[in-house]
Amino acid sequence: MSVDKPSLSDFFNMLSEEKSKPLEPIEKVSFEDFFKAIAAAKTPDLVEEKVEIITPAETVIEETKIELSEAPLGLFGGDPDQKVDDFLSPLNRNFVTHDELQKHYKTFITRVQQQLSTIGGGGETKLRRLDDVDRSTIGDNRFLKYDASSGNFIFAPVVVEEISTSITFETTLVTQSSYTAIEDDHYIGVDYNGTCNITLPGSPKNGTSLVIKDESGNASINPIKVLGNVDNDPGGFTLGIDNGSISLIYRNGWRII
Repeated sequence: MSVDKPSLSDFFNMLSEEKSKPLEPIEKVSFEDFFKAIAAAKTPDLVEEKVEIITPAETVIEETKIELSEAPLGLFGGDPDQKVDDFLSPLNRNFVTHDELQKHYKTFITRVQQQLSTIGGGGETKLRRLDDVDRSTIGDNRFLKYDASSGNFIFAPVVVEEISTSITFETTLVTQSSYTAIEDDHYIGVDYNGTCNITLPGSPKNGTSLVIKDESGNASINPIKVLGNVDNDPGGFTLGIDNGSISLIYRNGWRII
């Protein structure tokens, strides 16, 4: 029995017949349906499981209803196929032109920015513009403080209180041969016709100052002897210059300045 082998001509005839047959229609799939199908394939079947939560008797949980501020704008939620009174709806529509898609995208971005502006933060950046600041009190050389009577922050002037201290500097005239100075003495004038001895206070406060002066104009003849520990010299010193003077200050001992 012989079998006819198909020739090359028969192969091309069969190919021509197949090309002439009408093509089967291909189902069109939108981008949204395509991505929905992918999401459905990636989402595993969820098994509902009831979990019993035991709450202590002393624990009270308050459920607070949170109202989303974006709901009035109709940006999220709802049926994506339903046309409502909003430029963005329906959410799953296809766009024919690039300009239409661009207009839709710009509107969406504007809505998102409006929603973000309602979230905490992003408010006033200047202190003076805050609602609880009394702007009428703003001025130079003032400080910010809280005023409980008005419930606002105010700028108050800086008040410098002058401290009045009454300091009396004692001046003493010595007209005899000796005088023991006291801590309140600030100036000692010597007018004595002879040698005069001035004894310094032993342990006054640090910072105590004293001036000793020859008022007679004859210290070269009638010297003034200052007795006490001066500049670590327990013998003191002698003032012998006519009309001369010397200034002392105490800091853990008398010092000539």
